[in-house]
Amino acid sequence: MALQDEIILFEGLIAKPLSYFKQITGMPNKVDKFDLRLRMVKHAIKYGVEPTARIFDTTPKTVRTWLNRYRQEHLTGLNELPRIPPTCPNKTSKTSSVTARKIANLRRQFPFKGLKREHHLLCSHEAVRRILHEYGLIKKRCKRNINARNTSAR
Repeated sequence: MALQDEIILFEGLIAKPLSYFKQITGMPNKVDKFDLRLRMVKHAIKYGVEPTARIFDTTPKTVRTWLNRYRQEHLTGLNELPRIPPTCPNKTSKTSSVTARKIANLRRQFPFKGLKREHHLLCSHEAVRRILHEYGLIKKRCKRNINARNTSAR
């Protein structure tokens, strides 16, 4: 077998490679993902980017990404970065905003639904819901007992 057709997984074990993407998406554990990236980086350091990309069945760009993160941040660079953006510029600010206080006061005065529509608020209905939830003005809905309903129908 040529070097391009095999991956040395552990001491002496040789296996045909799965694609990097299939391996990563199939791993529920962060430690396993970290180990796979570490193996890929070590292989890239030893044999180069192109052969590593062929062996791990991924693109050279992916290999370079993890190799650069490893060189800059060492082992911590191989962990996944959060995909959620750190801020949302259009989000209505929390309880300190004037809009939030106005919404809370309107809800206390008019406890019916349709707050946004009736009072022409400029924020979305989800923003209204979030603000009311922060002020504790939304009650939790009672869950129906499905079993009691099914037994009474018999």
